[in-house]
Amino acid sequence: MSDQLNWMNQHLILLKYKTVEELVSQGGYELAPKYGPLCKPGMSVEDFMTALVRANAIRDAASVLAYAIHRRAGVWWGVCCFRKLYAELAEAEKKQAEQAKLDAQKKEEEAAAAAAEAKEKAKEEEAQEAEAAAQEKKIAEMQEAAMKKIEEAKSKFTPEQKKIYDEARAKFDAECVKLTGLPVMAFINDMVKKEAESEAAKQSLKQKPEKKDAPPAPVEENADTSDDPMPPEMLAQLKRKAFEITCQWVVDPSAENSIMADNIANQIEDESEGMLARTAFWSYGNLSVAEKDGSNVPVPAGLAANGLRTALLMAMLTEGGLYSLPERAAQYLSLGIEIACGRNNWTAPETEQNAPSAREPEASHGTEKLGEEVYRKWK
Repeated sequence: MSDQLNWMNQHLILLKYKTVEELVSQGGYELAPKYGPLCKPGMSVEDFMTALVRANAIRDAASVLAYAIHRRAGVWWGVCCFRKLYAELAEAEKKQAEQAKLDAQKKEEEAAAAAAEAKEKAKEEEAQEAEAAAQEKKIAEMQEAAMKKIEEAKSKFTPEQKKIYDEARAKFDAECVKLTGLPVMAFINDMVKKEAESEAAKQSLKQKPEKKDAPPAPVEENADTSDDPMPPEMLAQLKRKAFEITCQWVVDPSAENSIMADNIANQIEDESEGMLARTAFWSYGNLSVAEKDGSNVPVPAGLAANGLRTALLMAMLTEGGLYSLPERAAQYLSLGIEIACGRNNWTAPETEQNAPSAREPEASHGTEKLGEEVYRKWK
């Protein structure tokens, strides 16, 4: 297949299999029974994909394209989709960082406001304590003045009047003790003290903030939740290397690059980048390319296509980002159609404007209309 793919056509020209019959009999594609009514005898792959897109079966249309497209163009499709995913994740990380910054600023403002409120409440409590102390002092002074006046009046009593006063006082105290358990003056002092304490308690309740339930204690998570003991930094480095090797394979699908793709895929076989690198190795066509005897073990029909389909699905299912699985499926299918139509190839210089990784994330149109959106862009 020529490296110069500069056609500008609305039709899918970079297909290895042109009809659905060829796709099933030669390409290893299994037609789902539910789509049997859509597939007419002698139907072209393009028409079948069109029917699937119009039926909003986006992922199934992408699977058909993964089986039908030329293997090298298919790996390039995977590279473009992964670049788009990386751009999406970077944009999401940027937005999360911005939101975290706003949250931190809000938290600081709330903390400053709480500190100012606490300081103001402390001043109010201090003023209330001072006022309560002043009231107690005033009551004590009034009691002292009253007792002084009583003593002054008693000092002027005649012996007979003093006797009458003492007898009356004793009767009053005895009666008050029966009713309250305290003599008259002790009872009065106790009532005054309780009234002062009651007033202070009311003021304290007015100023006391409403108690909120404490947030639940965070559940301690197991630090090692993965079966893979590989350190995250090493895994990230291997994933980057696998993607770089896959890009290198697209530019030069040689035996050497195919072996490198297989070797890196063996190290991260459970990762989407590993699956894409494995797809590049399978797309070379010879499973024994690393053998020195020059033997040729053909790749089974549909193996590379299934690898590409799996890699794309793993990319669609990547956690985080800005889009749902259906939205990513529509975006990736649109990229595949661009490539299959010859409008996007690896020989064109990638400027900031046309590089898949630099394109703006596409706005969501609702999953129920994704098929119409893909069809509009395609046709």
